[in-house]
Amino acid sequence: MTGLVPPPAPASAPPVLNLPNLVTVLRLVLAVLLFFLLLPLTRPPGTLTSWTAPILFVVAVASDVLDGWLARRLGHVTTFGRVADPFVDKVIICGALIFFTVSDPFGRLFPAWLVSIVVAREFLVNALRSWLESRGHEFGAHLAGKAKMVVQSVTVGAVLFRAAAPGAPAWTDEALRVLAWATLAITVASTVPYFTAALRIRRREAGR
Repeated sequence: MTGLVPPPAPASAPPVLNLPNLVTVLRLVLAVLLFFLLLPLTRPPGTLTSWTAPILFVVAVASDVLDGWLARRLGHVTTFGRVADPFVDKVIICGALIFFTVSDPFGRLFPAWLVSIVVAREFLVNALRSWLESRGHEFGAHLAGKAKMVVQSVTVGAVLFRAAAPGAPAWTDEALRVLAWATLAITVASTVPYFTAALRIRRREAGR
């Protein structure tokens, strides 16, 4: 009697605590450290006391590129990573923008209403992503979202470097104003592709 051949073992999923996800967690720790360094912005005269904050921000943004590259290179793309990575991005960007609203002179460039729109968009898209991922749909970053992150990172980085150099020429403040409005515009516009993709997924579900 021929023995039964056991079915092939299913391919194992990558572990949650893999290297790319550890880098993501490290970025969250860097965000907390960054916020401590931004505390001088909330006090007169509203400038940073060292170059540590802008440099730390650059490291955090660079590590965002690193964890995505590692996930693809090692084949360690996980649901946790798809949700946690953009969430940490939003914590860093939105946290820095909130500090700007209560600082002088950057509060005039980043009024509360502008930052509120940016924060609302970020958490709305993140909630949408988490909901669809919980239903078994992959919902990674869209190209528009990546472009938005680049503009936001340039804006936040420019403000931090400007805050660390209070003697910068006056035209830099006008450049920051342009970046602030560019950030608002691309943040709002980048919402459309995510909702369009979510509607397509819902239509496919309804057609099953």
